[in-house]
Amino acid sequence: MKKVIFGIMTGLTLGGVALQFHYSAKPSGSPSGYVFHPFHLFLAFLALAILAAIVSWQLEEKRRRALREFALKHGLTFRREHNTKIREEFPWISELHRGGNRYAYNILTGEWESHPVLAFDYHYQITTHSKNGSHTTHYNFTVFTMDVGFPVSELLIRREGLFDKLVQAFGFEDIDFESAEFSRKFLVKSKDRKWAYDIIHVRLMEFLLETDPKFAIQMGGTSVAIYNARKRVAPEEYANHFEFCRKFVEFIPEYVRKQRQSEASAASPEQAMPNCEASSRQA
Repeated sequence: MKKVIFGIMTGLTLGGVALQFHYSAKPSGSPSGYVFHPFHLFLAFLALAILAAIVSWQLEEKRRRALREFALKHGLTFRREHNTKIREEFPWISELHRGGNRYAYNILTGEWESHPVLAFDYHYQITTHSKNGSHTTHYNFTVFTMDVGFPVSELLIRREGLFDKLVQAFGFEDIDFESAEFSRKFLVKSKDRKWAYDIIHVRLMEFLLETDPKFAIQMGGTSVAIYNARKRVAPEEYANHFEFCRKFVEFIPEYVRKQRQSEASAASPEQAMPNCEASSRQA
């Protein structure tokens, strides 16, 4: 239906341009046969804008179809509608709290290799004002999250850039590791240094150096998340990103899992009571 509407609008606009050209023609024998009118330029720009909107809409529909097919193939659920509340579930992902008009869309939920997962495209916009008016820039990127099953400390791992090196020169240091190559290539931040050293062991460092991810890795709440705030992920790359999350989660040492699960149980023993009572009733 939208294709039909866009087609009609484009046809009417282009038809208007043609009619304007026709009725602005000079009498026969004139040197050029055409009289320029500023309205022609407006109609031409309008036609181009509508054509751009059609192409953009078609690309979005193609993406949605591909994601819907991916979800169906892998037993996931796909929802295309906007969700303005998802960011509240991940207060530790700062990129979800930038700008205005923030919402998630193209949302996938379910399990990947028995791990609960959530993936979504995310939009926000930033408007700047100057003496010449205002300008709005739109940002869209894809986030993948996987639940690890126990509370984790906040942790950030990403490629180290030139700005990071300049900041470190003024005394703001990230966490360094035994591997000089890893420390040179990746920026690591966490308020809990012990947690960072527990999670980023030799095998994980080797894995990250080998895979060389072009996205940020964050932990918080009970999840790990990966994203590149500058772009969306192509549907054909979704499986690779979910697999990266799975491998990262499985690199978490067993002693860390047991310790965090034990701490969580000790902190909230009342949560276990209903399950015990339910088991007794079933028995």
